Amino acid sequence: GRDGQIPVLEDPRANLFALRLEIMRYTSPLRAKILLLSTIRSPFTFSHQDWLTLKEKTLDDLIRDIFHYCPTFQDLESKLTIISHCLDNTHENTQAAGAILQAMKPYYPSAPSASTS
Repeated sequence: GRDGQIPVLEDPRANLFALRLEIMRYTSPLRAKILLLSTIRSPFTFSHQDWLTLKEKTLDDLIRDIFHYCPTFQDLESKLTIISHCLDNTHENTQAAGAILQAMKPYYPSAPSASTS
């Protein structure tokens, strides 16, 4: 029971409920978790140990980890894209990666120079 009081902060990342729902509209929570975990650690191998690690982490945990691991949206995009091609079921994973990127983009500060180049 870690989900008691959610502090209302200005930080849009403080409450990940909306983000999690957005991700789950387009992909299964399990696939999202496998992709995020693979991005942070190493490609998911479906080993017993990998499943244990996956069970220990909630989608919220992994989303928070990803924000720390990928400080910019460009970081997230490149790492997630690479990982989605490293896993089995590339098609489903690239689709899921796209969904995750779309959902998480608003939570990253937009880079002013990116659109002009």
